[in-house]
Amino acid sequence: MKLTAAFPYLSLLITGLMPLVGVLFLGWNIYAIVFLFWLESLVAGVFNLIKMILAREKTKFPITIFFVVHFGVFIIVTGGFVVFSAIPDAERHSVFQLHIREILTLMVLGYTANLITQYIMNGAYKTTAPMDLFFAPYGRIFILGIIIMSGVFLKDKLNVSQGTVLLIVLTVCKFIMDLFWTILMKTQGGVTVNLRQLKK
Repeated sequence: MKLTAAFPYLSLLITGLMPLVGVLFLGWNIYAIVFLFWLESLVAGVFNLIKMILAREKTKFPITIFFVVHFGVFIIVTGGFVVFSAIPDAERHSVFQLHIREILTLMVLGYTANLITQYIMNGAYKTTAPMDLFFAPYGRIFILGIIIMSGVFLKDKLNVSQGTVLLIVLTVCKFIMDLFWTILMKTQGGVTVNLRQLKK
């Protein structure tokens, strides 16, 4: 396997291990994991926007602007729900005490490596249509949302020890989902499922 081909899996391993390390060694609870998952969704959307901007298609700007508005509203609404509804007031301060700067740095580095190796260096930006990228973040975010809400709901039904096990199960499920998504993107040519190919 070439080094560049291994970058997506290396990035996946890093982002996948972060919540697991937090749960096992740093005392993170379900609310910290919920916020971390939302933060990664935001980063994924930003890098998807970068891909759309880099695409060679001349008519990319209308759909790119629409994505900014559409995803911007989506991430603000979900972020507001996560911060002000899913996370209780008593837990909000402790969540914001996480090493957000370091976590965000690792996320950005991982997504940057993927952008360079799986989109720019392999020339995918020359053939990928922005419309094919438009819905790319949503499938993953939708599944992630189900995992998050399941965790919040089940946490209220379980005791503390079971809650720790639940957090580990959630992080493993998220890792498996990300692995599947990464393999799917590589199978479809590098960046996302090509909608025009699926119609043939």
